[in-house]
Amino acid sequence: METKQYGHWKKQWNLADRKFNKWINQIWKNPSKAKLPKTIAAKWQILNVLIDRCQEKNLGAFIQFATRLEPLLTLMMVKPIFKRFGIKLSGTKYWIDWFTKNNHCFDVVEAMKKEGK
Repeated sequence: METKQYGHWKKQWNLADRKFNKWINQIWKNPSKAKLPKTIAAKWQILNVLIDRCQEKNLGAFIQFATRLEPLLTLMMVKPIFKRFGIKLSGTKYWIDWFTKNNHCFDVVEAMKKEGK
């Protein structure tokens, strides 16, 4: 009995995983038009998966998609992506555009560091 239940669960899990991977692949192929999740939780999950799977070759697509999300979520992607790619980001048009638009956020972070918060 448990084997049948496990088999059913595994089948459902694999189906969900295939659908999720299809969605991720659509984001890599066309980040400016890929469908956005409706809930914040789904957006957070997608962003984290993209952060994990991001490589130098699809860095532009990642940033282009991430900038379509809410500003708070987009800001949360900065640290892990910058830790991984560092100076390579500066050659990415989408990163330069995003950073230029949001550089005020980094001023606040620096001010908080100086105040010891």
